[in-house]
Amino acid sequence: MSEKDMSKLFTEITGVKTVKESQDKNSQGTRLRGKESESRPSTTVVCPECNHNKAYYEMKQIRAADESETRFFECVECKYKWREDDH
Repeated sequence: MSEKDMSKLFTEITGVKTVKESQDKNSQGTRLRGKESESRPSTTVVCPECNHNKAYYEMKQIRAADESETRFFECVECKYKWREDDH
């Protein structure tokens, strides 16, 4: 599954638009520098540790196939990691 497809799926499941999607629509060829140029998808979500509002995310199927994927987050600021399930 491509990164763009993952972003669309994440937006459909959570209702949260990813920061990367916004950057793609607004950048019009602008190159990002430093940490912002990292190719991992990111989204606007509040870190439970430092309250920063941006985190990288990854979705993995770790339970049965008929259950939703688990979302793993890593805060861009403090690198704290957490996960969210639909339980």
